[in-house]
Amino acid sequence: GGEDGSPRVKSIKFIPKIGSMNNGRGITDRLFNVTGSFFHISTLVKRFDAPDGNFMREMHLDNEISTLVAMLSDAMADSELDCLDLQKSFEKFSHLWTTDRAT
Repeated sequence: GGEDGSPRVKSIKFIPKIGSMNNGRGITDRLFNVTGSFFHISTLVKRFDAPDGNFMREMHLDNEISTLVAMLSDAMADSELDCLDLQKSFEKFSHLWTTDRAT
């Protein structure tokens, strides 16, 4: 463990974790939860021409919105790869946090 009694760090971690997680708490999950919230808002706005209807269909069919969501998804995937590359660049120095200097 560390000199203060804390456990030694074995590897570099991203918090929240990179990508999508089973528990829905990965950084990608969080981003798409925000995106999903915007789509959910469209279900709360009622149509004048159809009182039981909402604007969800229009949101999904709008080319500009679809393009922006695709761009966001691509940017997220690129960022994840960049983060993993950065993590790898630090791994060559892992002896600094995995080797116990006291021994």
